[in-house]
Amino acid sequence: MIYIITGKLGAGKSLLAVQRAIDYALEGRRVAANFPMDFAPICRTPTAKIAQAYINVLPAIPTVADLKALGVGGEHEETAGALLLDECAQFLNSRQWQGKEREEIINWLLHARKLKWDVFLIIQHERMLDKQVRDALAEYVVTVRRTDRLQVPFMPFKLPRIHIGTVRYGLEANALVADRWFTRGALPMQCYDTGMIFQEETPQYCTLPATITKFRSSRNKPLTWYEALRLVPAFLLAHICKLFKHPVPVRYTPPATPKPYPQHLEDARLLHEGKFVPDWAYDVVKSAYLERQRIQREHEDRLIAARLESLKRKQQQQRQARLIASAPYLDDFHFLAENETLQAIQRELDRDTDLLAA
Repeated sequence: MIYIITGKLGAGKSLLAVQRAIDYALEGRRVAANFPMDFAPICRTPTAKIAQAYINVLPAIPTVADLKALGVGGEHEETAGALLLDECAQFLNSRQWQGKEREEIINWLLHARKLKWDVFLIIQHERMLDKQVRDALAEYVVTVRRTDRLQVPFMPFKLPRIHIGTVRYGLEANALVADRWFTRGALPMQCYDTGMIFQEETPQYCTLPATITKFRSSRNKPLTWYEALRLVPAFLLAHICKLFKHPVPVRYTPPATPKPYPQHLEDARLLHEGKFVPDWAYDVVKSAYLERQRIQREHEDRLIAARLESLKRKQQQQRQARLIASAPYLDDFHFLAENETLQAIQRELDRDTDLLAA
């Protein structure tokens, strides 16, 4: 968007434009101007976005090469940068419409929206601008007035100094009012020199952010009255907390003295009577219990293995008995083998009974 900021001499056109540039810098957007400007005097903390902002300063009478060197002002139209061009009557005057670079500058202004730049053209009256810029490109016209120059009837005092900019959508006198800008001028006056004379020989450069010029060695600087005033509530809160803080009691534990030698004899006597059990006794009882459990588990494992072995023998003997019974022509051998098998089974049963009894 292109704004034409108009007003009489000393009405505060540049002040309102610089105030808009401060608002852009507070949002982290780019700022460029054709006059020296610095945000360091109004920065309070190094973490603010305005303390990290830098300003592209163009020559007082910029050329199309200077404008092209700015590049893109932002990623989107909502984050477009601010380009302030003061004293436009010197290089965009309607009487000098045949200037050499006038057509190229107008061509760049045609693409200002695509390059993501909001252009603020500062001039005394919109009629002083080139007709192509005034009629085809300008979208908003801002008329600036000062309240301290207005005399209130029947009042012996003046109104306070406030710069009011009425933003109208279009060049018509009865155009709709889109917005109103207000500023006291205290902050913008610290950012630039209001008495600067615009000359063509001024160079193009970029200012350093306040994080380097102002806050780089701020640790060694004394606190300002504003910073000291911000610390007062913290000190008061700390003292109030101390008043309601309960003291923590400190318990004194005397050092332990070693027992005399006769005390060991007394412990031995109590141990013998069963009235005292020292710590080492618990360890001995525990180790004895574990050893007893281990022996018992080994005995149970041997019993289980013996029972399994006896069952295997019984199965083999039963298998042999069935084989012998299936041969009827060996009656005598069958009788003898059966007797031996029964005797062997009886011996195994007696052995299992003895193991169980043990």
